[in-house]
Amino acid sequence: VVSKIIGVLLLMMSSNQSVQVMKMVFATQRSIITKFPHIIFEEETDLCSKLCYQLLKHCASFVDEIREEAVASIYLLMRQNYESSGSFSKVKIQLTIALSRLRGSANEQKFNDLYLKKSLVTLKSYAEK
Repeated sequence: VVSKIIGVLLLMMSSNQSVQVMKMVFATQRSIITKFPHIIFEEETDLCSKLCYQLLKHCASFVDEIREEAVASIYLLMRQNYESSGSFSKVKIQLTIALSRLRGSANEQKFNDLYLKKSLVTLKSYAEK
């Protein structure tokens, strides 16, 4: 059931939604990751890949609030991965693959390197706290 809910959230992330709806989607996603990390990291590992892709895509958003939510979600995903396995290598690998996919399709979609860089700087500052 939880994996189906995550699937719906991923579908919502992949389509145009209002900022308010996206904030709720990100909040719901973070709540699920906190309560059911084993679903993402052990049972349905393809969800981790899909989630990393969508989150990184939103890190390049033109809307500040969307970027902030996406960065917070990536940070939580990495933290939960570390807490559940003692390493965040799974998320790190999936983020690297997602970044490669996004860069490969950058000409086909609206993708802004400047906003992505800002998001990564924010992520780094979260990690340093």
